[in-house]
Amino acid sequence: MAGLVAGRYRLERALGRGGMGAVWVAHDSLLGRDVAVKEILFPAAGHGSVDPGDPLIKRALREAQAAARLRHPSIVTVHDVIIEDGRPWIVMELVGGQSLADEIRARGLLTEQRTAEIGVRVLDALRAAHRGGILHRDVKPANILLDSDRVVLTDFGIAAIDDATALTRTGQMVGSPAFMAPERINGEPATTATDLWALGVTLYLAVTGRSPFQRDDTQGTLAAILTSKPAAPAHAGRLWPVIKGLLEKDPGRRLTAEPALKLLAAVAQRPAPTAAQKRRRRPLWSTSVTLDAPLATIAATTASAPPVDIDTITALVPPEPSRRRRAWIGIAAAGVAALVVTFAVVATRSREEPEAAPSPAPSSASAEPSREQYRGALLGHGEIVLAVAFSPDGKTLASGASDRTIRLWDTATGQSVSTMKEHLDSVLDLAFSPDGKLLASAGHSDDASVLLWQTGAWKRVAKLNPKIESVQAVAFSPDGGTIAAGGIGGPVVLWDARTLTERARLSGHRNGTYDVAFSPDGKTLASGGNDGSVRVWNASNGRLVKALPGPSPMGVAFSPDGKLLAAGGTDGEVRLWSTVDWRAGTALTRSDALIESVDFSRDGGWLIAGTESELGMPVWQIATGRLIRTVNVNDEWPMIVRVSPDGASVATGTDHHLVRVQPMTDFTKG
Repeated sequence: MAGLVAGRYRLERALGRGGMGAVWVAHDSLLGRDVAVKEILFPAAGHGSVDPGDPLIKRALREAQAAARLRHPSIVTVHDVIIEDGRPWIVMELVGGQSLADEIRARGLLTEQRTAEIGVRVLDALRAAHRGGILHRDVKPANILLDSDRVVLTDFGIAAIDDATALTRTGQMVGSPAFMAPERINGEPATTATDLWALGVTLYLAVTGRSPFQRDDTQGTLAAILTSKPAAPAHAGRLWPVIKGLLEKDPGRRLTAEPALKLLAAVAQRPAPTAAQKRRRRPLWSTSVTLDAPLATIAATTASAPPVDIDTITALVPPEPSRRRRAWIGIAAAGVAALVVTFAVVATRSREEPEAAPSPAPSSASAEPSREQYRGALLGHGEIVLAVAFSPDGKTLASGASDRTIRLWDTATGQSVSTMKEHLDSVLDLAFSPDGKLLASAGHSDDASVLLWQTGAWKRVAKLNPKIESVQAVAFSPDGGTIAAGGIGGPVVLWDARTLTERARLSGHRNGTYDVAFSPDGKTLASGGNDGSVRVWNASNGRLVKALPGPSPMGVAFSPDGKLLAAGGTDGEVRLWSTVDWRAGTALTRSDALIESVDFSRDGGWLIAGTESELGMPVWQIATGRLIRTVNVNDEWPMIVRVSPDGASVATGTDHHLVRVQPMTDFTKG
């Protein structure tokens, strides 16, 4: 075919042809530039014309036009959407290079790191589109273009047009069968979770060379999608947790974009270790750590916090009646569900290996740490639990999840106390004030705020806006006078907890902050950044004290005596620094699993890490630096770990939508 489209786009040569149309290199005679033009042909319409006046077609064209407004470095720029000769034509930027499908055919299997790099770009593009209310509907390797250092997702909105045509003409659904989500096969509408499923299939294909569900015919492929549970392929390596999460058949349990992006970024940042490197690292599990100062087992002291004036705080931020009424309706409904919530800390143990006994002296050879399994959970959240926090008296446990709710639990009975539903996005962190009168909660991107709640009544009394993209972490100073928050797209922000006025903005992390923590004496604030550093600040004047190197530290914590700072990161290691001179001790090594959080036992003798791995929670003895055991919780990812104020219990939040509470002795016995 030759000629002009819309009187300005001269078709010069064909780039490719598929079931849904043909792509041409064209010259835009008006602007004098080369573009790509896709001619949409509809299998459901017999490759004929469509009726642009049909309501479904009009709606689909509006979605394609909305997709044209998306601006993102990993989304192909759409210049125009045209109807000519009864068919839609989409005019796009001309991207060089080849598709991911072409690269897989040419090179074979991609490495974990290369696949993760591509996955990060595609997922970031999907997040941008989803925030704009746009679905892709046909994520697959053929629609991912690789051009120099760019990864570009193309064909936004095209599947929407074809899907509408199929429904109009035949009542059937059209798509790429091997990448179709189970809910679509069952006739449910496409959602953001549908795109994430297709990304999971794409990542699987990139590291294995095949789809996990591809069969000899379409019927067999669709049946496999509905019934088959793919096993971990040998080449998936560290990508398997994210692939497995994205291929969850229930869209309500499917891994969401934020945790998936963290997992992919961790793999993309650090290449997989070679077999030789792995062999070199294993002895570090039992090698002693040399510290600059001996660690004493001491009782943590708590400074008395000034009283919080709830009436003053409430007056500063007026309530929002309509949203508050909706929230309390939800809380009333949650109260009924609380009647059937059960609580258990009784554990059943399965010993796989002999336990490595703790030793006060360095050891060059010892048995591998034991692995143990436990059961028992607080049930109620509908999605991944991302935050847990104990009240100062230990009587209440708060949990936050990607279902946008905060739940409060009585730690003595396990009963649900209340549920708050005022966050508009995932709840990423929680912190109680030292006097127990306030609970602070951190909101993700649609919120990007810190909400303050009056405990007991559990009503919102304030909203703090740090003016960043997403609040990842929040903390109170030990004296209760300062609130600190950090996140993506901005500095660490400090507020006066009494007046709620902003005190300081601590700039330094290039790509935002994952966690913040005050030292026990309140003089120092530590922040773990996505730029690969831990920054130590003077909490009173906001000045930078020290920048400590680390691989994107996700969780930071001070020891109870304030002598050590720990940071766990994307490489599966926990680094320790002496707070006297900020000299680094030997890293505590477990595996390549991303470490999401860290916390010390109350006597300072043990450190527990929450991970994004089915391997569970590693437990180190601080005096020797030895990994004593790994606590596995039914193959869940125990991402968030917090020790109770009395040191007797450990709470974890998991990807199975559960909160677990276990005795500290399960982690430290022996």
